[in-house]
Amino acid sequence: MSGFDYSKWDNLDCSDSESEGENDGGPQVTRLDESSSVTFGGGGDSITVAQSPSVPSSSPSPASTSFPTPTPTPSPAAAASKPSTTNGSSFTYNWAESDGTQSPLHWSQTRDEVVLNLGLPSGVKSNQITVCGTFLRWNERQTAVGTTKSSIEVKVSLPDRPHDLLLQHRLAHSVFLGEEDDDPNVELITPDWEIVAAGGTRYLRVVLGKAVPMAGVSVWWSRLFEKGSCDGEREDVDVETMEGRGNRKKGEKAATMKEAWDEAHKMFVEKMKQKQK
Repeated sequence: MSGFDYSKWDNLDCSDSESEGENDGGPQVTRLDESSSVTFGGGGDSITVAQSPSVPSSSPSPASTSFPTPTPTPSPAAAASKPSTTNGSSFTYNWAESDGTQSPLHWSQTRDEVVLNLGLPSGVKSNQITVCGTFLRWNERQTAVGTTKSSIEVKVSLPDRPHDLLLQHRLAHSVFLGEEDDDPNVELITPDWEIVAAGGTRYLRVVLGKAVPMAGVSVWWSRLFEKGSCDGEREDVDVETMEGRGNRKKGEKAATMKEAWDEAHKMFVEKMKQKQK
């Protein structure tokens, strides 16, 4: 190998197959597009450091503990047998104030949102439902700290049991409400919700934006409610296997880097052979 001029490394092109033929002669850099992630706390929750701030794709609404009267439009029956539980779970939920009444509860999450689907009693109408809680305002959505947690309440007014409390729990992490509803002069604010149907059951669907400690960080929840606050939610979700995290385990990252290095070395050897001819 004594005949090799290692200064040739300076001209090595490490572009990928998609950029072949597009090099203008300048240096090209191939980088891994995975985000970095850190798992924290005993519950296995995960923080992912992304390249851009997390902004929810839909707009739920800003902070309150009041009890408004929303006017959502019911959605048509869904084709699925039950609501999505992607990156979440399902369990049977005991009503907060009842004689043993239970409802199915399904929740899911994306990088930016948490979606809760709570089974409703037969015949409940939208004007009989109240959804409220404590939420961060829009301008606080990127300043959530570990000790800050939101709560949610769901009440139903039925003829035989007015103001029955279906749900009352602290969430595992903080959530925030939408920018268009962040009016400091408005006191009665509710999260974004609607009634949907799946598998013959009607559900209250609540969409909440995930609050984060700082811009560019995503928080993946291992559970919906604060640990120990809900008997029905017994198991945590494995955050390492969630869809859409945009990262890989260390072994996969190392393998990808080795492949890139091996390919670069192969290209170098081929270039040297061509120069020696």
